[in-house]
Amino acid sequence: MLEKGKFSFIAETGGCTYKKSFIIKVTEDKSLAGVPHYRLKVERVTPDYCKGLFADGVRVEFDLEKDCGLKGNYTVSIENKILSGK
Repeated sequence: MLEKGKFSFIAETGGCTYKKSFIIKVTEDKSLAGVPHYRLKVERVTPDYCKGLFADGVRVEFDLEKDCGLKGNYTVSIENKILSGK
């Protein structure tokens, strides 16, 4: 989800998944009508080896300005495949 300058997603977890478990790789792409465009790719950098049962996963949130360095007007797209909700 992209909302109010924040990017969030639900990640599978066994109970040991946190924001620091992921990084967001940002790639600048061709601008669209003079507005910068960025491609975001989420990568898990720390595996979750815990064995809890969390069917709903855990919400992870990144601030696009503070965490990704995106400021002003821009467009974004997400490179990862997204599983539709139930």
